[in-house]
Amino acid sequence: MFLPAPSPRLSGAGLWHARRRFFIDKMNGFQQIGGRSGGPARQKGPSMHEANLTVGGTMRRTARIAGMVLALALVPVLAWASGVALTGIGSRATALGGNYRAIAADWSAAYWNPAGLAQIQGLQAGFDLEVIKVRGYLTPAAWGNLGRFSVFVDSEVASKNRTFLVPAGGVGIRSGRFAFGLSVFAPFGLGATWDLLETQGKFESSYPKYDYDDDLKVIDIHPTAAVQLRDNFSIGAGLSIVYSSIMIQKPGFVPNPYLNPPDPSLRAFVNVAKFAEKGFLQSPYTHFLVNTKLDGDGWGWGANAGAIWKPFPTLSIGLAGQWYHDLSLDGKINAALYFPYNQQAHQTITALIKPTMDQMLQRGQITQEQYLGVVKAYSGERVSVYEGEKGSATVPLPATVGIGFAYTGIENTTLVADVSWTQWSSWDVIRIEMDNGQVSELREQWKNTVRIGAGIERNFGPVVGRLAWYTEPEAPPAATMTPTIPDINRRHVVIAGVGIPFGSLRLNIHAEKFFTPNRTVKEWLLSPDQTDYDNVAGKYRLTTFTVMVGLDYGL
Repeated sequence: MFLPAPSPRLSGAGLWHARRRFFIDKMNGFQQIGGRSGGPARQKGPSMHEANLTVGGTMRRTARIAGMVLALALVPVLAWASGVALTGIGSRATALGGNYRAIAADWSAAYWNPAGLAQIQGLQAGFDLEVIKVRGYLTPAAWGNLGRFSVFVDSEVASKNRTFLVPAGGVGIRSGRFAFGLSVFAPFGLGATWDLLETQGKFESSYPKYDYDDDLKVIDIHPTAAVQLRDNFSIGAGLSIVYSSIMIQKPGFVPNPYLNPPDPSLRAFVNVAKFAEKGFLQSPYTHFLVNTKLDGDGWGWGANAGAIWKPFPTLSIGLAGQWYHDLSLDGKINAALYFPYNQQAHQTITALIKPTMDQMLQRGQITQEQYLGVVKAYSGERVSVYEGEKGSATVPLPATVGIGFAYTGIENTTLVADVSWTQWSSWDVIRIEMDNGQVSELREQWKNTVRIGAGIERNFGPVVGRLAWYTEPEAPPAATMTPTIPDINRRHVVIAGVGIPFGSLRLNIHAEKFFTPNRTVKEWLLSPDQTDYDNVAGKYRLTTFTVMVGLDYGL
């Protein structure tokens, strides 16, 4: 038997410990819309108590879970921006590893150092196309002594093979000591698609094939102005007009309430040991799934400024900084809860546990949400949470400041080196708001990074050869590592390229190879508010390779 003798009266507070409040919040206001395909037949209709549970609380409690669902959806947006902070802006600049702040003598000065625009002659323009191949690999970690975490695979899985084309371009013109330009580029972006969950036959068949899927585009429209104050000193500034569009889909994981109930009173009427003996507390039954999808867009703005000083004819020093105002994103959320299916467990609960729960609910000893979690735990049903719910978030984009050096004292050779600091710690607390006035905060705990690099440019007659290197540590800690983050560890990048002139045009081609050590995240960490897990534990590895082709006019 799974049900011991009837228990004495239980208070709602005594039934569930506060640390299971995440489950209660997840269940607030859910509406039943279907049963598991291939599982039990769809219920003709809920009982009177169930009807009150599934419908009566919906409008009252929407605000309580709205912020949580939006927070879950926004995590990949933040994560991707760090891993692929795109610096492929300007084919010459990128071929030199972004070690360009002391040169910046073309249209890409808008990004690297606006003061460099004062060094162009007449009209100058350029267009680049970067081809990015990035693929992640993950072997999910076990979940303590319970084996697999939820329905995660137990072997290495590769993300979907995708190729990204990232264009950038701009124009600049100088008249006397003044120069003006307009550029368009993507400072952040890309996306990832993963199939990490084995849901077939275990959850309702409508659960999407790709459980982690995201696509982020951030476009910076950037007017710039510069002035040469002295023969050896120039300054410049630019304005960032930023547009962003996002599509995010990700799972959330709600621990099964039968799994190690914290309150002894629950054991008084549920034989948890018997559930464990029958395998009902192993994967795939350890968690309920919440599939969340967010589509949205928004506008923001920012500014950058810089200076270039030449203390000697053969030495240039460039200093530049970029700042962004918080990006406002508005979107629509769709979310659904999926219960795992086990016929034997569901029939046992319906026959032996549900009658007791009905009585307790009627007496007010448990809440509606507690009732649903216990009675529906193995039903295989899909429950709608949100359909087109509106929400918004204020997302900070990190500031960056850097200094660069360029030395031309060797014949036909330019040596460059840069150091830059990026304030990824701005992603500590993200403010999330719903149209109904609900406000939530998402904590990320990212850390600042320092990027260093060096490069060489050598003239071989009319042809120019370039070789560069840079390194930068990862920003996200293990506590918030997920499959949507390509920034798994410190990366070392080697770049090689050439520049070939064709009259007033110059064709630039280069390739970048990323060397990123594997990273192991050992522990699954429950979020402080206990609504979901902050990370995905396992062994991560990453392969990244890029090629860029650029055409510049007027150099």
